[in-house]
Amino acid sequence: MLFTKDGSQIAVPDAVWSGHALTLDASPILLPSGPHHLLPYTLENYRALRSAGVAVQSPIRTQYQWSGRYTPFEHQKNIASFLTLHHKAFVLADMGAGKTHAALWAMDYLMRMGEVKRVLILCTLSTLVEVWERTLFFHFPHLTTYVVHGSAKKKLTTNHKQHQHTNVFIANHELTRSSDRMLFQRELPVDLLIVDEGAEYREAKTQKYRGLRALSLKIPKIWWLTATPTPDAPTDAWAQAVALGTAQGMTFAQFREATMYKEGLYRWQPKRGATELVKRVLSPAIRYKLEDCVDLPGITYTTRRADMTPAQAAAYTKLKNESVIELQQAKITAVNEAVKANKLLQVASGIVYDDTGQERHVEATHKLGILEEVIVEAGTPIIAFVPFRSVAHFLYERFKARYSSAVVLGDVNLADRTSIFSRFQKGEIRLLIAHPKTMSHGLTLTSAATIVWVAPIWSNNIYTQANARIYRPGQTRHCTIVNLVSSQVETEIYQRLKDKQTLQGALLDMLTRDQKSV
Repeated sequence: MLFTKDGSQIAVPDAVWSGHALTLDASPILLPSGPHHLLPYTLENYRALRSAGVAVQSPIRTQYQWSGRYTPFEHQKNIASFLTLHHKAFVLADMGAGKTHAALWAMDYLMRMGEVKRVLILCTLSTLVEVWERTLFFHFPHLTTYVVHGSAKKKLTTNHKQHQHTNVFIANHELTRSSDRMLFQRELPVDLLIVDEGAEYREAKTQKYRGLRALSLKIPKIWWLTATPTPDAPTDAWAQAVALGTAQGMTFAQFREATMYKEGLYRWQPKRGATELVKRVLSPAIRYKLEDCVDLPGITYTTRRADMTPAQAAAYTKLKNESVIELQQAKITAVNEAVKANKLLQVASGIVYDDTGQERHVEATHKLGILEEVIVEAGTPIIAFVPFRSVAHFLYERFKARYSSAVVLGDVNLADRTSIFSRFQKGEIRLLIAHPKTMSHGLTLTSAATIVWVAPIWSNNIYTQANARIYRPGQTRHCTIVNLVSSQVETEIYQRLKDKQTLQGALLDMLTRDQKSV
């Protein structure tokens, strides 16, 4: 051990002291009994030692009574310790590894030490209440919390003075899009910003990201939580690194040049060794794999194939042939590829468009039959992910008479979402039909051990995150992810999602093969 603790002091070996130019918060005392320097046992001294490359743990381990009903796992103590030693840091632990609780313990400790007075947490809509507020309410009852959403947000902007002593504000990521963020830069400045699911800000050109950057420049401490920092490409890391000031002065063009190579006119592929640069810019960081933290049962990914009905097949073939022609005319590019692919996916899910462009349903008999087979086989609550609103409503009307069902789409308000998730977790809802974007982060829905994808989503990040809702601590059963397939484009996309490959080029590659086979 490099350090021993005696009361409120730490003994630093002279070899460490002389090897680094340490800036410490008190003059050292050279001990007569040996080559050690005696220093105050403080956070700042430990931060100085850590920045000098010395592997030390934070005083949180001995000075803090871990708040709440749970005893932290060792990896959660390590995450909390790491965060208290870094003003700006990334937590890249897997989904379900307990990042939320670890960050809140670290936050609470810094509050008790007087370093932090007010905190803003940015998270997804579905985790505002169900994850963050609930955890704070049950495990940190001594803190005052305010959820900034809907009418509560309006009240806050008009009566912010009554919240001068509120400890923690929890807001949806959309807060950064509006001028309401200015409230936390001026009237209610925060000392610590916790960004949950930080990969939400991987696109630097969005209004949401620009708002975050304006906000973050005024905040001394930022903790960035995400299990998938680069869900689509290594370049996803650049905007996040810029947000924390760790991009090493590289522009986006320079970062892309260093991590990707161009293949054709529109497609970029990762370079060998790109991960090392991503690792350097997303630092300081701490990372834990889920299997290293908790003992979970297994998970199986399986494919169920269903034939299209004649009406579906005719519409699908017509649309695909039109797409092949557009490819030949260079009208399909990487920019509009996802839109074209979604048209084919919609047909495979039972949606076609008439000559006026109006959407209408075509019976997807075989796919619906297999979906019901899966519901029956599961025997317990099940989640059906559907990336199309009209299909979600259609499925609800189709199955609500046979199974207690609920639908969660983007227009379902926070209160109703929270109620639905709670009832589902209690086993009161058998079939939960949802757009994957509405519940792809943070939620624990372990009452289900089966997820069925009626159609794939055009996003590695959302697919992975949505599946993790059932594969989390507290799950006691083997989990199954079922991908329903009726078409070639679904097969192509699911394969890429399974292999965590880029989805860019999936449709183009498929159409190119079809074109050559003609």
